[in-house]
Amino acid sequence: RGDIRATLPDSRAVALRVETEYPWRGRIRVRVEETDGSEWALDLRLPGWCTELSVSVNGDAGAEHALVDGYITVRRAWMTGDTVELDLSMKPVLVEAHPRVDPTRGSVAIQRGPLVYCLEAVDQEPSVDLLDVRLDAEEPLTAVWESNLLGGVMAIEANGYVADVGCWGDQLYRLYKAGTAEQTSAVTLRAVPYYAWANRGAGAMRVWIPVAAGDGKKAEG
Repeated sequence: RGDIRATLPDSRAVALRVETEYPWRGRIRVRVEETDGSEWALDLRLPGWCTELSVSVNGDAGAEHALVDGYITVRRAWMTGDTVELDLSMKPVLVEAHPRVDPTRGSVAIQRGPLVYCLEAVDQEPSVDLLDVRLDAEEPLTAVWESNLLGGVMAIEANGYVADVGCWGDQLYRLYKAGTAEQTSAVTLRAVPYYAWANRGAGAMRVWIPVAAGDGKKAEG
């Protein structure tokens, strides 16, 4: 929660109270605490990552508003107690880099709202090596609130696979043969916000996760 006091260009004083659980939840509630009943514009920032949203004023989802230069503008004669609710969709998504970014080609990262996520070894099954994981980009991502994890975070669960690279033995290179793929086993991967990594001891971490190829899934053992 936060309180804002400001002076408009014409010297009128206004005060607002903002309540939100951002960045974990996308609902932001703005209540007018002080105004003189005249008209002025309230501008609410629309983040670049948000593609779905809803706006209501005093519970009216059809209240007039405009989207201008990345801001949601609500202009009206405000009264003390008027409340605006902005709900930003925070569905977990996968993002990819330009194909010319060679190190991330064929890989994706997990993002929810403004936060980028990562996989840490400590959150996976003991047998999982992060070098061998593949993410199933066709399966949905699930957000799970973990109040006892890292001070309280929204974790993301994803379906993926772990490749069995035992057939390589000690070889670093081998002749390529089309249609071959390592055997894989299904696994649930858990991601945490990138900002919170390295707080539970030394361990492997990765942000960019290779996407499971179609033939890799068919080779599942």
